[in-house]
Amino acid sequence: MRPSDSNASFPNSSATPKPRSPRPADVRLDTLLEELRTLLTTDQQLVRNVTVKLAIDPDLTVWPLDYDQTKESLLNLCINALQSLDGAGVLTLEAKARGETIELFVRDNGPGIPMEEIPHIFKPFYSRKPGGSGLGLAITRQLIESQGGRISVTSIPRLTTTFKISIPRTGCSVV
Repeated sequence: MRPSDSNASFPNSSATPKPRSPRPADVRLDTLLEELRTLLTTDQQLVRNVTVKLAIDPDLTVWPLDYDQTKESLLNLCINALQSLDGAGVLTLEAKARGETIELFVRDNGPGIPMEEIPHIFKPFYSRKPGGSGLGLAITRQLIESQGGRISVTSIPRLTTTFKISIPRTGCSVV
């Protein structure tokens, strides 16, 4: 749609603040995703009639990640998805191992993101929501990239939107 007017508060700012350095630890992915589902479903005003599903590769138990940064990233993507679903639909959180890379997916069957807006959604101060700050996806991207990962999105309007996070095992090694 348009860059958010929120950048008026930060006249010399062209980017979001740098995240702290990752603190990797072996994270149980089933625990992380279940905790997210529990956290999301306690907000009935946000969730209403949305079904929140989990799909976790049974061979995937632990992965070296910064738990807090990964949880914050996934939570932001989930909240955005729930807001777009507007109380009805399906939100799926999925975790898969692809060799030495973990792939985390946040998928919904909401209205989607118009193709012409996809190149802009990770830019600071760009928002599609009335009153949105335009910082959520920019911060999410920084948190994932600080762990050596990447985030991407695919969307088919009125059918599905999928955010994919890929983090290599070596990207956020436990020290």
